Amino acid sequence: MSLQEYILIREIMEYHRVNRSEIRELEYHGLVEIIKIEEEECIPPAELDNFERIIRLYKELGVNPQGIDVIVRLREQIIELKNELRQLKRGN
Repeated sequence: MSLQEYILIREIMEYHRVNRSEIRELEYHGLVEIIKIEEEECIPPAELDNFERIIRLYKELGVNPQGIDVIVRLREQIIELKNELRQLKRGN
């Protein structure tokens, strides 16, 4: 894939007013995945919503990385349960 298909970390940092050390901390805790393409740090477009959600929790609400991890996992479980419930309702 080419760099044009990704979102540059520097653009996200500028837009959300976060610095590189804050992004690194989130990456260190496994909350975000950053890849390098053509010497630029970036993320796939499909990850943008999740990435921005995590940045908002961290920056705007002051949630620490461990708390963000719990929130992300609970959100995923809720989505899975909703999907399961939807499938069960269709079966009846």
